[in-house]
Amino acid sequence: MLQPETSMFTGEQIVKICEQLEDAGNIERLAAFLWSISHQQHTDEVTTVLRNHESVLRARALVCFHMGNFQEMYRILESHKFTNGSHSKLQAMWQEAHYQEAEKLRGRSLLREWYLQDPYPNPSKKKELASKTGLTAMQVGNWFKNRRQRDRAAAAKNKSVFYILFLNI
Repeated sequence: MLQPETSMFTGEQIVKICEQLEDAGNIERLAAFLWSISHQQHTDEVTTVLRNHESVLRARALVCFHMGNFQEMYRILESHKFTNGSHSKLQAMWQEAHYQEAEKLRGRSLLREWYLQDPYPNPSKKKELASKTGLTAMQVGNWFKNRRQRDRAAAAKNKSVFYILFLNI
């Protein structure tokens, strides 16, 4: 069985790398770094840093935010006490995540409302819905296509259940 390689970084080095990548705004490299160190064996000292050091936790929250993994970001932020120096950045991420989630829900409800009126919107309506939901016209078109497919599949399933129930009488 393959063993994960032992970390070649000290806790202090991990903290510095996280801080430098965060300061540089290099989220992709930060995500790759965090992923790589999460798949290594660590000393107790490094494990403690990974679980508890503010810079590492802030980096993890930032990566989660940029990946749209808001639930994990909330979990990190709720389960650790951060210093005042981090509060404004973390509060901004928290608020933006809630805003994006609310926008997504509003967008879905708008698409559902329109679907009930017309499941086959024309290209200009798709553009209008796209601008209102923050999606592209292609994403709106795909949403309608997927919804029609789901509705057809549900109708076919209900129809087969109906026949089974009434043929067995």
